[in-house]
Amino acid sequence: MLEVVVDADSLQRTAAGSIIGTIYLQGPAGSFPSEYWSDFPVVLLNWWITGLGLVASGDRKSYSGDFMDGPYSFRIEADTGDEGRIAWGNRGTESPVGIVSIAALLKSAEAAGRLVLKSCRANNWASRDLDSLGQSLAAWPNNSFEPKPLRGSA
Repeated sequence: MLEVVVDADSLQRTAAGSIIGTIYLQGPAGSFPSEYWSDFPVVLLNWWITGLGLVASGDRKSYSGDFMDGPYSFRIEADTGDEGRIAWGNRGTESPVGIVSIAALLKSAEAAGRLVLKSCRANNWASRDLDSLGQSLAAWPNNSFEPKPLRGSA
Protein backbone atom coordinates (compact mmCIF):
# COMPACT_ATOMS: atom_id res chain seq x y z
CA MET A 1 0.00 0.00 0.00
CA LEU A 2 1.19 3.50 -0.82
CA GLU A 3 0.50 6.21 1.73
CA VAL A 4 1.09 9.88 2.35
CA VAL A 5 3.23 10.40 5.45
CA VAL A 6 3.20 13.63 7.45
CA ASP A 7 4.67 14.46 10.84
CA ALA A 8 2.49 16.96 12.71
CA ASP A 9 5.28 17.51 15.25
CA SER A 10 7.55 18.79 12.47
CA LEU A 11 5.20 21.59 11.37
CA GLN A 12 6.62 25.09 11.64
CA ARG A 13 5.34 28.45 10.54
CA THR A 14 7.86 30.69 8.79
CA ALA A 15 8.09 34.44 9.32
CA ALA A 16 6.27 34.85 5.98
CA GLY A 17 3.40 32.66 7.27
CA SER A 18 4.12 29.53 5.20
CA ILE A 19 3.79 26.18 6.96
CA ILE A 20 6.59 23.70 6.39
CA GLY A 21 7.06 20.16 7.66
CA THR A 22 7.68 16.53 6.85
CA ILE A 23 5.68 15.06 3.95
CA TYR A 24 6.50 12.19 1.60
CA LEU A 25 5.05 9.08 -0.03
CA GLN A 26 5.85 5.70 1.53
CA GLY A 27 5.26 2.31 -0.04
CA PRO A 28 6.85 -1.02 -0.88
CA ALA A 29 9.17 0.71 -3.37
CA GLY A 30 10.50 3.02 -0.64
CA SER A 31 10.12 6.68 0.33
CA PHE A 32 9.61 9.46 -2.21
CA PRO A 33 11.22 11.93 -2.62
CA SER A 34 12.99 10.73 0.54
CA GLU A 35 12.17 9.75 4.09
CA TYR A 36 11.52 12.83 6.26
CA TRP A 37 11.30 15.14 3.21
CA SER A 38 10.49 18.72 4.26
CA ASP A 39 8.13 20.76 2.10
CA PHE A 40 4.85 22.71 2.28
CA PRO A 41 2.29 20.09 3.42
CA VAL A 42 -0.75 22.40 3.59
CA VAL A 43 -0.41 23.44 -0.06
CA LEU A 44 0.63 20.00 -1.30
CA LEU A 45 -2.19 18.16 0.43
CA ASN A 46 -4.75 20.59 -0.95
CA TRP A 47 -3.42 19.97 -4.48
CA TRP A 48 -3.15 16.21 -4.03
CA ILE A 49 -6.60 15.71 -2.48
CA THR A 50 -8.21 17.71 -5.27
CA GLY A 51 -6.28 15.97 -8.06
CA LEU A 52 -6.58 12.44 -6.70
CA GLY A 53 -10.27 13.06 -6.06
CA LEU A 54 -10.78 13.90 -9.74
CA VAL A 55 -9.08 10.65 -10.77
CA ALA A 56 -10.94 8.58 -8.14
CA SER A 57 -14.28 10.01 -9.34
CA GLY A 58 -13.45 9.26 -12.98
CA ASP A 59 -13.45 12.94 -13.97
CA ARG A 60 -9.78 12.69 -15.01
CA LYS A 61 -7.70 9.83 -16.33
CA SER A 62 -4.43 10.98 -14.71
CA TYR A 63 -2.94 13.35 -12.18
CA SER A 64 0.58 14.68 -11.56
CA GLY A 65 1.24 15.49 -7.92
CA ASP A 66 4.07 17.96 -7.60
CA PHE A 67 6.27 18.77 -4.64
CA MET A 68 7.13 22.44 -4.20
CA ASP A 69 10.76 21.94 -3.18
CA GLY A 70 12.91 20.26 -5.79
CA PRO A 71 11.93 18.93 -9.21
CA TYR A 72 9.91 16.02 -7.78
CA SER A 73 6.54 14.71 -8.92
CA PHE A 74 4.45 11.55 -8.88
CA ARG A 75 1.99 10.60 -11.59
CA ILE A 76 -1.13 8.44 -11.27
CA GLU A 77 -2.73 6.98 -14.41
CA ALA A 78 -6.13 5.35 -13.91
CA ASP A 79 -6.21 1.75 -15.06
CA THR A 80 -9.05 -0.67 -14.37
CA GLY A 81 -11.48 -0.31 -11.49
CA ASP A 82 -9.89 1.42 -8.51
CA GLU A 83 -6.34 0.70 -9.62
CA GLY A 84 -3.87 3.05 -11.18
CA ARG A 85 -0.28 3.02 -12.30
CA ILE A 86 2.09 5.24 -10.33
CA ALA A 87 5.39 6.68 -11.47
CA TRP A 88 7.65 9.09 -9.60
CA GLY A 89 10.89 10.98 -10.03
CA ASN A 90 11.92 14.28 -11.53
CA ARG A 91 9.00 16.24 -12.97
CA GLY A 92 8.40 15.14 -16.56
CA THR A 93 10.69 12.11 -16.38
CA GLU A 94 8.95 9.98 -13.74
CA SER A 95 9.80 6.25 -13.63
CA PRO A 96 7.18 3.52 -13.16
CA VAL A 97 6.86 2.26 -9.59
CA GLY A 98 3.83 -0.06 -9.62
CA ILE A 99 0.07 -0.37 -9.22
CA VAL A 100 -1.83 1.40 -6.42
CA SER A 101 -5.36 1.75 -5.16
CA ILE A 102 -6.36 5.29 -6.09
CA ALA A 103 -9.07 5.33 -3.40
CA ALA A 104 -6.61 4.21 -0.70
CA LEU A 105 -4.06 6.85 -1.74
CA LEU A 106 -6.79 9.51 -1.68
CA LYS A 107 -7.90 8.38 1.79
CA SER A 108 -4.30 8.53 2.98
CA ALA A 109 -3.94 12.08 1.62
CA GLU A 110 -7.24 13.04 3.30
CA ALA A 111 -6.09 11.61 6.64
CA ALA A 112 -2.78 13.44 6.34
CA GLY A 113 -4.68 16.64 5.51
CA ARG A 114 -6.93 16.27 8.55
CA LEU A 115 -3.91 15.68 10.80
CA VAL A 116 -2.11 18.76 9.44
CA LEU A 117 -5.24 20.92 9.67
CA LYS A 118 -5.89 19.79 13.26
CA SER A 119 -2.29 20.53 14.27
CA CYS A 120 -2.33 23.97 12.63
CA ARG A 121 -5.61 24.87 14.33
CA ALA A 122 -4.20 23.72 17.68
CA ASN A 123 -1.37 26.21 17.11
CA ASN A 124 -3.93 28.93 16.23
CA TRP A 125 -2.47 29.29 12.75
CA ALA A 126 -4.75 30.69 10.07
CA SER A 127 -4.21 31.32 6.36
CA ARG A 128 -5.94 31.13 3.01
CA ASP A 129 -4.00 27.91 2.32
CA LEU A 130 -5.43 26.33 5.49
CA ASP A 131 -8.92 27.48 4.51
CA SER A 132 -8.45 25.91 1.06
CA LEU A 133 -7.27 22.63 2.60
CA GLY A 134 -10.31 22.62 4.89
CA GLN A 135 -12.60 23.14 1.88
CA SER A 136 -10.93 20.30 -0.03
CA LEU A 137 -11.34 18.00 2.97
CA ALA A 138 -15.00 18.96 3.34
CA ALA A 139 -15.56 17.52 -0.14
CA TRP A 140 -14.56 14.06 1.19
CA PRO A 141 -16.48 13.71 4.52
CA ASN A 142 -16.53 9.92 4.77
CA ASN A 143 -12.84 9.41 5.50
CA SER A 144 -12.15 6.55 7.91
CA PHE A 145 -8.45 6.05 7.14
CA GLU A 146 -6.09 6.86 10.02
CA PRO A 147 -2.50 7.84 9.23
CA LYS A 148 0.26 5.71 10.70
CA PRO A 149 2.78 7.51 12.92
CA LEU A 150 6.29 7.97 11.64
CA ARG A 151 8.75 5.29 12.63
CA GLY A 152 10.37 6.23 15.89
CA SER A 153 7.59 8.63 16.96
CA ALA A 154 5.09 8.04 19.72
